[in-house]
Amino acid sequence: MKVLLLENISAVAVNVFREAGYEVESLKAALDERELVEKVSETSILGVRSKTRITAAVLEAAPKLLAVGAFCIGVDKIDREAASSRGLAVLTIRTRTRGRWRNLRWGRSSCCCGARSRPQPKCTRGCGISRRRGHMRCAG
Repeated sequence: MKVLLLENISAVAVNVFREAGYEVESLKAALDERELVEKVSETSILGVRSKTRITAAVLEAAPKLLAVGAFCIGVDKIDREAASSRGLAVLTIRTRTRGRWRNLRWGRSSCCCGARSRPQPKCTRGCGISRRRGHMRCAG
């Protein structure tokens, strides 16, 4: 499965995905909608920060997409309604810590519970999943 990480997400998250057996592409910049539509056709997991907007058109162009992760506070840049209608997991890590620790936690939670076609009540690592305001958060 392929992971696409945008906006200079930490190398720690990249390594977590690679160690879990994912093919990872990490870009330093954000992509606009047109560029993103071209990139996501083979993507299973998409990780973004606050500059990238995940629209219904982007989600439609990604038939293999299982999860979208926000490496920032909140998921307001992600069309949650379109994601929900496809059964996609939309994840964010809401924590006071920043930088690499947040990226590492998101990477681990995505590897264990985000790469599913339907949200799970418990992830494979046994941690709980919190569902709030249309998105999921792995506590593991």
